[in-house]
Amino acid sequence: MSNESHKKRYITMFCTLLIVFTCSVVLFYQITYAKYHKEITGTIENDVADWHIKVNNEDVYGKQQLTNTIEAVFENNNYTKDGVIAPGSVGHFDLDIDATNCDVDFNYTISLEVDQNSTLKDLVPTTYKVDNGTLTNYTSSGITGTITKNSPNKNITVNIKWNDSTGQTQDNAADTAIGANDSATALMKVTIHLNQKVS
Repeated sequence: MSNESHKKRYITMFCTLLIVFTCSVVLFYQITYAKYHKEITGTIENDVADWHIKVNNEDVYGKQQLTNTIEAVFENNNYTKDGVIAPGSVGHFDLDIDATNCDVDFNYTISLEVDQNSTLKDLVPTTYKVDNGTLTNYTSSGITGTITKNSPNKNITVNIKWNDSTGQTQDNAADTAIGANDSATALMKVTIHLNQKVS
């Protein structure tokens, strides 16, 4: 074998190796470069917390006013028939707030006032208790508290009274006129604010 044939072979081999090396470098560069320029998308999927609260077994979602009337109970005494109200009568009503299907904690504020359509103007809240707890005096700031997510009934019992003491809106003559009026009403407006607790 001549020197010249070695040289040709050597050049052929060198060119082949150079081509393989160049292809390897280009391929490696493309793979490396592609890693830094990939784009990928995905979807985050979460369930939205339920906000279904019931007051006295009525779902309040989308409502401004309860469909069912909140019934007050006035028990008879030695001087008054059962189920009616008279000057000095004391009664109560219950609010059951059910958060079984509510996935967030929330605060509640309950305020009470005589309804503008009530004939009787001296109907006043006096005391209340939550879940048969401590009897608390009702104040103008209302009844407040927090209900934790997915909690069953929270019972709030509110005591009310026909306040017949001196200095009330209606005097004895007005009270007597109400008693003589067959269409007289004793209405109390109950406003319940429910707000998600965030801190």
